[in-house]
Amino acid sequence: HEVDERNDEIISDIINNYLSEEQPAGSNGEIIADFYTSVKNLNTGEGTEQDIEPLKPYLDEIDKIESLDELDALSTKIVKDYLVTTFAAFAIVADFKDNTKNILAFGTYSPSRTKADYENEDIMNSYKDYLTNILVLGGEDNTKAAEDVEKFIAFEKDLSQYVMSNQEASNIDNIYNLYSYSELCDLFPAFDFDKLLEALGLHPEDNVLVTTPKVMEAFASYVNDKNIDLLKTILKISVLSLGSQLDKRFIDAANDFESDYFGMDVTSPAEDIALTTTKNTLSSYLSEEYIKRNFSDETKKDVENMVNEFIDIFRNRIANLTWMGEATKEKAIRKIDAMSVNVGYPESFEDYIDDITVYSPNEKYAYFNTMNSIRKSAYADIAESQGKPAEKADYWSVVPVYTVNAGYMQTDNSINFPAGILQEPFYYSDGKPEENLGSIGTVIAHEITHAFDNNGAKFDEFGNAANWWTEEDLAVFEQLCQDVVNYYNGFESAPGIQTDGELTISENVADIGGMACALDAMKKLENPDYKLFFESNAKLWKITGQRQYLESLSTIDVHSFGIVRANRLAALFDEFYEAFDITEEDGMYVAPENRVSIW
Repeated sequence: HEVDERNDEIISDIINNYLSEEQPAGSNGEIIADFYTSVKNLNTGEGTEQDIEPLKPYLDEIDKIESLDELDALSTKIVKDYLVTTFAAFAIVADFKDNTKNILAFGTYSPSRTKADYENEDIMNSYKDYLTNILVLGGEDNTKAAEDVEKFIAFEKDLSQYVMSNQEASNIDNIYNLYSYSELCDLFPAFDFDKLLEALGLHPEDNVLVTTPKVMEAFASYVNDKNIDLLKTILKISVLSLGSQLDKRFIDAANDFESDYFGMDVTSPAEDIALTTTKNTLSSYLSEEYIKRNFSDETKKDVENMVNEFIDIFRNRIANLTWMGEATKEKAIRKIDAMSVNVGYPESFEDYIDDITVYSPNEKYAYFNTMNSIRKSAYADIAESQGKPAEKADYWSVVPVYTVNAGYMQTDNSINFPAGILQEPFYYSDGKPEENLGSIGTVIAHEITHAFDNNGAKFDEFGNAANWWTEEDLAVFEQLCQDVVNYYNGFESAPGIQTDGELTISENVADIGGMACALDAMKKLENPDYKLFFESNAKLWKITGQRQYLESLSTIDVHSFGIVRANRLAALFDEFYEAFDITEEDGMYVAPENRVSIW
C-alpha cells in the first residue's frame, strides 16, 4: 500500500500536468483530463449528473413485466444498450486445453457475496439496508423494497451453497466443463439465447465452456413463472448497479455498507477516487509517461538478469529432486525452459481500448456515457475474436505497468514483474545483494514456483491444461502439498484468526519455493548476511488493519497474512535458525522433521 501511494503521487502529477493547460483535441492528455474531471465531478456532487434519468425507462419497464418472455426481451435490450448482463452471459476465451483456439464461454447469475457473509447476521442486516436503499433511490417505496430484498437475499443465500471455494475454482478439472449449445437452450427454455448472442455480436457454437455448472443448474431452477417477481428484482438491482456512475447517492450508499463491512470508514476524497478510477480504467494512456518518470533501463536489465539466474537455480533444483522421477523431471525442465518473462513495461505502448468516446465533463452524464463507450469497445474486441485463432495472451493489456504486484500466468507460462513493484522495499537500486535477494529475489522465485504449485502443475509448457506427470510422481507431489496445507493450517494471523491451509496452499507452495531458490543464490555470495536477507523479506509483508478486515481476508484471500508469510515461512529454513540463534526454547522453533519442502 505504501508503494502504491508513492506511485499514485507520480500518476497524480501526470494528471495535474494535463489539467493545468488545454490539451490538443483527441490527445492522451485531453482524454485523461476529461475522464478524471468527470469522475471527480460525480464524486463531489457538483457535476450535472446527479440523477438516474437514463435508467428510468428500464426501471419502469421492469415494473410492467408480467411474463418470462417480457423479462427476457428487456434483459436482452439492456445487454444491447449498456452491456449489463444479469441472467446469462456469453464471452470468447482461449480454450484451456488448447490455447491456440478460441471457444464460446457461458455463465449465469451468481451470488454477490461470499458464503460466509450470508451466515453473518450483522453483515446481512447491513447489506439488506444497502439494497433497500438503492431500490428506494430507484423509485420503489420502502415497504416494497424491504420485502423484495428479503426474497432476494434468501435466493442468493440458497445459490451460494453451489459456489465453489477459491481452492476448488482454481482447479482446472472443476472449471473445464463443455456443454452443447442445445443443452444450454434446453436448460433455460425461457431465454432466447440466439437473440442474446446477437445483441453481443456473437453467434452459437457447438461446444460451450461452462466454468460454474452447479451454480448454473441451481439458477436454472429459479427461472419459472412462479419466481417472476424475484427475477424482476434481480434485474432491477442489476440495472441500478449503474447508478453509481450517475448519482452520488449510490456511491454514498455503497460506502456506508463497505464501512460497516470492513469496520472502518472507506470514504475517500473525490480527488482520490478520480485518480484511482482513471489509473484503473485508462492505464494504457498513462503507462508510457509513468515509465519515463519512474523507471530506468538499468533496473529493467538488472531484474532480467536476476530472473535468468533464478530460472537456472530452479532448473538445477528440479534436476536434484529426490522424490521426482526422471521422466517427470524432463517435462518439468522443459516447462521452465519455455517460460517467458516480462519485466517493467511492454516493448511498445498501445492503447488497449480504442474507438472509445470520452465525453466532456461539461456534458450531462459524461462519466456514465464514457463508461458505456468503454464497455462496448472492450466487448467488440472480444466478439471480433470469435472464430479466429486465439492470440497469445498479452499481460500488459490487463495489468498496468504501475501495478505493485507480480504474477505468473498459467495459460501462457509467463512470469511478469511490472515496473510498479520494482522499487523499495521490493527492489533496491543501490542495495546490498542480500537485501535484493530477500525481497525481489524471493518474489521472482515465488512466481517461477507458481508454474509448479498445485494449480500451475496442471498446465504444460505451452500453457495448456494437461497432465505431464507420471502417476507415481503425482501421488508424491499431492502428499507434499498436503503437508504444506497441514503446516500452515491454523497458524494465527491475529488472536483467534487462523490461516486456512487449503485456501492458501498455492501461495504457500510458491513462498516456500521462492525462499529456497533465493537462499541458493545467497550461497554464491562471500560471507552472506542471512539476517539482512530475512529482515528484507519480512519488510515486504508488514501490514495492519481492523479486525473485521483481517477476518474477511482469512476467508477470501489465497495469500497467507503478512505475519504468516514472514514468520511461518522463515521457520522452515536452517539459515534462519543460524542467523537469529533460534533454539527449541523459542516460539518460532519448528522441529526439523516438521519442516516442509517441495521445490
